[in-house]
Amino acid sequence: MQPWMVVFVFCFVASVQGVASAALVGITGGNESRSVLFELDPRTGAVIRELGDTGLTLVTGMAFHPITGELYLHQNNRSSAGGTLWSFDLATLTKTEIGSTHINSPDITFDSAGNLFGWMKFHDGLDPQFNSRDIDKLVSVDATTGQTTPIGDFESTFHPNQVGLAFDRNDRLILKGKGESDRIALYEVSTTKGGVTHLVDLGPANNSISVLAFDESNQAFTVEYRSGEPGGLGEVWLQTIDTSTGAVANIGNLGALPISALAFTSLSLSGNATAVPEPGSAICLVSSCCLALAWRRRLRRNHGGTCRSESA
Repeated sequence: MQPWMVVFVFCFVASVQGVASAALVGITGGNESRSVLFELDPRTGAVIRELGDTGLTLVTGMAFHPITGELYLHQNNRSSAGGTLWSFDLATLTKTEIGSTHINSPDITFDSAGNLFGWMKFHDGLDPQFNSRDIDKLVSVDATTGQTTPIGDFESTFHPNQVGLAFDRNDRLILKGKGESDRIALYEVSTTKGGVTHLVDLGPANNSISVLAFDESNQAFTVEYRSGEPGGLGEVWLQTIDTSTGAVANIGNLGALPISALAFTSLSLSGNATAVPEPGSAICLVSSCCLALAWRRRLRRNHGGTCRSESA
């Protein structure tokens, strides 16, 4: 292979790898509004595109299976305190009902092995596994049936509000919520016993909502709702969390988009849009093309000069 071809291939591969970074997906509809999926820019908070309407409402939990890439949604039932697990195909925009979870859950999340967990805020009383005192508990969720199983046989004394639940890249289960001190904080949750350990208080945060997600670099993301007119939603901000200090930083203003869950995926979302290379990757690709063209011109000049001298 010619040297110019080696340079071109190297830079082309580097540019393609630059495109394959994880995508951030948000969903609306934690209240009675439509649950619509959006792709968000984790660097600026800008809405890149609408991915599709799920045809559901009251979706507060969303997670991508780490192995298959399948998207799962949890829909709460406000009238019965139960809920339903769904799968959603982003390519065809079709939903499939998996089964009743019998719980009202603010969030769901997968560990790296593909085990699904959720936080049970309430239950509908129809599953004999749960007693009347069972609220605010970690549950495992069967992703094929929706069946939930409580983790830990104790009565929880931890009753957080605005709960977000996500595994970090070290497979630690992290909960974000407002505890008894009325401070929003991060907690680590045991996936075997269900116990909760306080990690760090967050701040400043005015009205953080039930959202938590970790990207490939283990950066935590959340969303903050800021009040507008009385009784209305004001601005919605995408934020990052420093999990060691609790510092919260604004990334970008999502306007009045009522995001109720976030999740990252490293797989192609739908193929309906063309991925745009990162600036550095694009520069590398253009530079490699220019270098390849210049190299070929030089070879042609050298080759032409040699032929003329031999004919003389």
